[in-house]
Amino acid sequence: MVPPSSADQKCERTCRARASSVCSADECAKGCSLALDRVVEHETDTVIGCVARSTRSCSITVWAECGVRVGPRLDGGPPAPVDETFPDED
Repeated sequence: MVPPSSADQKCERTCRARASSVCSADECAKGCSLALDRVVEHETDTVIGCVARSTRSCSITVWAECGVRVGPRLDGGPPAPVDETFPDED
């Protein structure tokens, strides 16, 4: 049981309105569930816009790729840690 004004339901309504040419209602529901953390961060429009512009089908992969390309993660995140070698290591 989900309240009628929950974040995921708002995402689903937005998806059906903006990405209906790419996604079915079931795909919108699955994608919004996958991207729920971005929805809570108020990135719904950005993620759904990315999905709607996709030339591929409305798959979980497309939702995941669009979810990582928004907000503070847009630049790819912090660099990988440096692998330090110490003088006593061979």
